[in-house]
Amino acid sequence: MSRIRRFAHSLMSGCALGGANVLYTLASVPLALKYLRNDEFALWLLVAQVSGYLLLIDLGMSGSVSRILIDHKDDKLSTKYGAVIQTGLLVLLVQGLLIAAGGSVASLWMPELMRVPTKFQEVFRILMAGQCVVLGVSFVGRIFGHILQAHQRFDVQNYSQVGNSAWSLAGLWVGFELKLGLYSLLAGAVAGTLFDIGFCLCACWRLELFPVKGRWGRANWATFKELFFFGTDLFLMTIGEMLVNASQVVVISRTLGLEAAVVWSVATKTFSFAQQTIWRIFSFSSSALSEMVVRGERTRLLARFRDVVVLTASGSVLAGLVVALCNQPFLTVWVHGRVSWGVVNDLFMAISVAVYSTTRCHRGLVGLTKQIRAMKYVYLMEGMAFVALG
Repeated sequence: MSRIRRFAHSLMSGCALGGANVLYTLASVPLALKYLRNDEFALWLLVAQVSGYLLLIDLGMSGSVSRILIDHKDDKLSTKYGAVIQTGLLVLLVQGLLIAAGGSVASLWMPELMRVPTKFQEVFRILMAGQCVVLGVSFVGRIFGHILQAHQRFDVQNYSQVGNSAWSLAGLWVGFELKLGLYSLLAGAVAGTLFDIGFCLCACWRLELFPVKGRWGRANWATFKELFFFGTDLFLMTIGEMLVNASQVVVISRTLGLEAAVVWSVATKTFSFAQQTIWRIFSFSSSALSEMVVRGERTRLLARFRDVVVLTASGSVLAGLVVALCNQPFLTVWVHGRVSWGVVNDLFMAISVAVYSTTRCHRGLVGLTKQIRAMKYVYLMEGMAFVALG
């Protein structure tokens, strides 16, 4: 299958995934608000965002494994490809254990730091520990997704995520029916994660993406150093990106309270969906662009990258404006007026979608070439400034 066909298939399946995410959000948020009060729902949003910071333990290794696998996947006779898989798996296993254990320990003192109301502190601790265990398990299963990405099979990952959404929603609904309350959200996460890992594992096996017998090699220190040093550069850039794109609920909860955090989370859902949809254009082309870098196809690389930037920029402007115009009536219908905010906020969100989507292409290309250099510090300083000003 050609690169263009793989990209087209990935994009179409990505649209299906986007539709599944919309359906999940449209169903899960009203379902949760039906069974939970606003402050209880805000508590879960806070747990999800705080535990998400533990993903920083990744240290950029996920992106490093995916990219370095592309360097070696074409050499069928070498054991390097298998060595990268095994070394990456061991690293992800250790990181998963650290997330599960570290998150459980942090849950003991985190409620006071985040100013969680006394009546919710014990529930917060249990939810935090449970969510971190789920994240830890998902970390180990990432290796199968990295293998699929290296072979440009984003379509398989997309179908896996569609199933993840379906199983998560089913687990959420069953939990509420069993009167598990806030713990229903945790049950949904468990169901979705286990399906995702199993699906990707079976896909890698059926597509014969694992090394052949006798070419597995073994995990080694040299491979780890290669993964670690490149991963460190990606890690510093990822911190900056997370501080800009994933710290709003934490900042708002601490400064304005849980109710304001609910407003932000619900009112920006459509913009988040639009941004994630546009981001897929570059994401689904990243493996093909990386392959061009590895094979020295410079002219084709520049031409394809130009196409990706033009498509991303035009799509992000259109998506941002459409969502800004429709967000107010959508909120009225979706949550029946329980959540609302000013129209000017919709305009600012539309601008941010266009700006971040376009600049992400250029940042991403630097990562694909593995020539990050001082750029990692620029994004780190941007993220720190964002949180401080917020």
